[in-house]
Amino acid sequence: MTESYLENNPKIISNIKSIIKEMANENYDLLHTEKLLGNASPQEYTERSRDIFRGRLITMPPDDALQKSYIFDLPGDPNDKYAIDVFLWSNGDESDAVATFCVRRNPKSNAQAVYLYDLKTP
Repeated sequence: MTESYLENNPKIISNIKSIIKEMANENYDLLHTEKLLGNASPQEYTERSRDIFRGRLITMPPDDALQKSYIFDLPGDPNDKYAIDVFLWSNGDESDAVATFCVRRNPKSNAQAVYLYDLKTP
């Protein structure tokens, strides 16, 4: 999958930015309520975030950094089409933390939605 996928799908970038904004405010309960989290609980995401960032602030990556995110197909799942690994930023600098977002396809409408799947350091 190439960077052009994100260039051609600005709504995906917009959704990722919205989720990162909520992550920066530790609003994992809200993300869970809106079905924008993977299988882990909001508390688990909060704990991972605090463990990874240790008091530093999550800040929005610049657009060019988001465009260079790693995208890969998920052929084994009929509803999740792609996973997108985004390097998160902290205090205005790129960190080694990675957020994995999945792009889910609604089988009825074929619409695409994004949710946070994982938060980790490689």
